[in-house]
Amino acid sequence: MREIKFRLIKKGKIVGYENHMLCLNGIQLEQNHVNEWGNPHPIGYIIHDHKDQFTGLKDKDDKEIYERDIIENRMGVRGTIIFKDGTFCKEFLDDEKGSIGLIYCLGYLDARVIGNIYENPSLIHDSHKIGGKRNVK
Repeated sequence: MREIKFRLIKKGKIVGYENHMLCLNGIQLEQNHVNEWGNPHPIGYIIHDHKDQFTGLKDKDDKEIYERDIIENRMGVRGTIIFKDGTFCKEFLDDEKGSIGLIYCLGYLDARVIGNIYENPSLIHDSHKIGGKRNVK
């Protein structure tokens, strides 16, 4: 059995979550929607604009990591979670360019979720600030 989860977004806000339970043969056993507090939605469906998939991984603080989350490693380097070339990756926001595999990032760089692009867009624009100070070049 495998659980596939999505975070539901409407007008730039998280409005709930969608869960799917699949058998090994690919048959869907269950689908449900819960609101942002984890309670089942009364009509069973939450209207949303788009959804972000759960990566199946958690950060160093045991928080679930979804697409479009913003993570930061212990050195202050930030990135957003994207799905690229068949895998979840951290796309760098700082001076570094490109992306790195998410499993590598979590395993070796001690990363944690610090927000997401919807609720914390300033984290993207302020990615050059580390520890409250601007890096001077």
